[in-house]
Amino acid sequence: MNNPVLTLYAPVSGKTIDLSEVPDEVFSLKMAGDGFAVRPVSDVLKAPCEAEVINIHRCLHAITLRTLDSCDILIHIGLDTVALNGQGFTAKVKIGDKVKQGDELITFDLEYLKQNAKSTLTEIVLVSGDKINIKPVIGEKVTAGKDIVAYLYAAAENMQEKQKQKESGESKESIQSWDIPVKTKDGLHARPAAKIADTAKKFTAEINLVKDDEKANAKSMVAIMGLNIKGGDKVHFEAAGKDAVKALYALMPLLDGLHDEEQQPEDSLAQSEKNTDDKNDVSKEENDSNLGFLRGTGASRGVAVGLSYVYKSDLDGFEENSANPKKEVEKLLAALAEAKEQLTDLRKAAELPAGEEIFLAHRELLEDGVLLDEAFDIINGGKTAAFAWRAVTEKQAERLLKLDNTVLAGRAADLKDIGNRVLAILVGKPQEIDLPEDAVLIAEDITPSMVAGWGNKKPCGFAGVHGSATSHAGILATGLGIPAVVGLPESILSLPDNTRVILDGTKGVFTVPLNDEQVQRALLQRDEEAQRKASMTAKALMPAVTKDGQRIEVGGNIGGLDDAISAVQNGAEGSGLLRTEFMFLNRQNAPSEKEQADMYIRIAKVMGKSKKTVFRTLDIGGDKSVPFINTGREENPFLGVRGIRLCFKYPDLFCTQIRAILQAAEFTDLHIMFPMVSNLEEFEAAKEIVLREKEKLRIKATVKIGLMMEVPSALLLADKFAQTADFFSVGTNDLTQYTLAADRTNAALNTLADALHPAVLKLIKGSVEAAHKYGKFVGVCGGLAGDIVAVPVLIGLGVDELSVAVGQIPEVKETIRQTDFAKARKIADEVLSFADSKQVRAYLRDKEK
Repeated sequence: MNNPVLTLYAPVSGKTIDLSEVPDEVFSLKMAGDGFAVRPVSDVLKAPCEAEVINIHRCLHAITLRTLDSCDILIHIGLDTVALNGQGFTAKVKIGDKVKQGDELITFDLEYLKQNAKSTLTEIVLVSGDKINIKPVIGEKVTAGKDIVAYLYAAAENMQEKQKQKESGESKESIQSWDIPVKTKDGLHARPAAKIADTAKKFTAEINLVKDDEKANAKSMVAIMGLNIKGGDKVHFEAAGKDAVKALYALMPLLDGLHDEEQQPEDSLAQSEKNTDDKNDVSKEENDSNLGFLRGTGASRGVAVGLSYVYKSDLDGFEENSANPKKEVEKLLAALAEAKEQLTDLRKAAELPAGEEIFLAHRELLEDGVLLDEAFDIINGGKTAAFAWRAVTEKQAERLLKLDNTVLAGRAADLKDIGNRVLAILVGKPQEIDLPEDAVLIAEDITPSMVAGWGNKKPCGFAGVHGSATSHAGILATGLGIPAVVGLPESILSLPDNTRVILDGTKGVFTVPLNDEQVQRALLQRDEEAQRKASMTAKALMPAVTKDGQRIEVGGNIGGLDDAISAVQNGAEGSGLLRTEFMFLNRQNAPSEKEQADMYIRIAKVMGKSKKTVFRTLDIGGDKSVPFINTGREENPFLGVRGIRLCFKYPDLFCTQIRAILQAAEFTDLHIMFPMVSNLEEFEAAKEIVLREKEKLRIKATVKIGLMMEVPSALLLADKFAQTADFFSVGTNDLTQYTLAADRTNAALNTLADALHPAVLKLIKGSVEAAHKYGKFVGVCGGLAGDIVAVPVLIGLGVDELSVAVGQIPEVKETIRQTDFAKARKIADEVLSFADSKQVRAYLRDKEK
């Protein structure tokens, strides 16, 4: 090795350690740069060499020096010391000072740091190391200003690489992102600055971070800190070079995802990847040609290309106090009545399979006793109707959002929607949206009222900050065929109107294209998708038969009469799942036998005698509740009194429903199945009730009796169940959460709770083999059945039927037609040998190419 160009002396007394031992990934993974750390025993920071002070952090815990060789060295005292806001630190120099080796830089209260900081470790990092390599002396006790701690050497190979890039003649056309507010309360201090610099260094493009009119090299942590960016400041990136587009796409979500440590302890980009459902995952190969600024969750499939239109509701400006409570109560009651009329009109305008149920839920919220009582109390306390109504609806919505439950988050959006509807009436500000042509609607919440109220002037796509794939808005958007992405970062709300954007609801990606080539590629993808959809729809009524002749039934998961009609129109060969709880939700009392029977018969007639209709008995509990059934408080309701357990607890309710279902037997191929069965005794007891009630009603038609295979114990004992049950229906949603111990409503576990996990697939295979041994059929009615990537696997496992969301029927049938059964069996055997769902999905993506 050549002679060192610089020698560094100990800045503090203590013992030197390797950066890998520092309990902070910014330093241990060398995001900030190479170097070493010292565990200090002294309280004065000294200059390790002759240099110039080029930066002192405003919290005084970090200083950057520039050596005579133009090498920048960061010295960072302690970990998480930025939160001390300068307390315990005293600067002995200022920016611009020239210092000599051994000069005092900063004094600090070592005992105070020990009590209040995460660690007292002092890191010495080479942050402009493209010309210099550092070789530290590790594991030695050193004295400040006296002992050598590192040698710096010229890095010739890095200079040669720079020269190659210069000679390549890369394009230097500059592109830039939009402004993003910095969310970390302490601004871009060492940790977030290092993360940005570490990412930027992976690209050859020249990249700057810009604040107002000031620019800084985004590959330099020191330069970034030099901008003195505080929490709330708005910044953007500029990039020039052949990989400038990729650089911006990598940096934008990283900057937007930076939060304070107590809010988001992991690297934001990695966290973003964790929170993206694998079903919406974008592979590395796809990223090369279809990069996106922002990733969220796909709520409605398809591609949209259009102009951004950011919707911001303006419902402020009302009075807070009132001296006439009686008048304010009358105002609120009148507004509630008007809102009900509007919902009736909207339901009719929506003309969607799921519309009736959703708007019925909204009407129920308008009559919610808890909301009304709280609002009246606030009004009687001297507040206006507008103030009271907003207070109670926002309070309840926030309570639901804090539960970290995607299903309840969707209900929170409904509550905020209906809250804004009433508030708009109270303040006299109509909520109509005058959409321009080719608009991609962007909003904090995309609400059902928005979706239904567009009339003939619909957006070509929509993007929301809040919401989930299970929210009502997503359901409605799917019914309307509008691509949608939700769960996007708040920075999207600062996007200027009329910006050309690309939205991919299939992959959950929102893109601001930076060249015409991307736009043309997206338009081609959109047109191809439209043609493919039209072709699939034209063949929807044809049977689903694989290339080598294997027939697979495709049914619809339905939750009401409208769903049944739509399912038949979309080519359903029956219903593999009729969720009977639609009769019980959003009401104060249980439906009577006659009321249930009338509705069940109407649905059965729609399906017809030639098609089977699988009635799932009442599945209340877990994430679904009704006011007239009190299960009591449960620590873990998903493992509590739900499904068949609840039915046994309320036998009169259960028997009433069974009698109502049986009355539909003469109008369809009736199948009855029980949810949440965990042992044979439960199934036989439930089956006995059906047979007893069938005999009492003198029902002559054949009725098949089966069970949901969703509790692992049932699948492990599938051979026993297959001897007495007529069929199995695999509910992959609950099966996955019970098998992997991962709550399916917890957004943080999205990637873990993946039904393509080999453990789940092995359980499905075992149940199929057991059923076929006794000549029984197996359907899959969970979300996995509608996951297009998973369809060949399920076919290969030998399932007889896939029952999916109504809108997915044509696509699933076409996917089956494009599948070779023999190859599907080999694929299924292969994925069963993998270790996790990520390997399975990667393998299946490769097979698609």
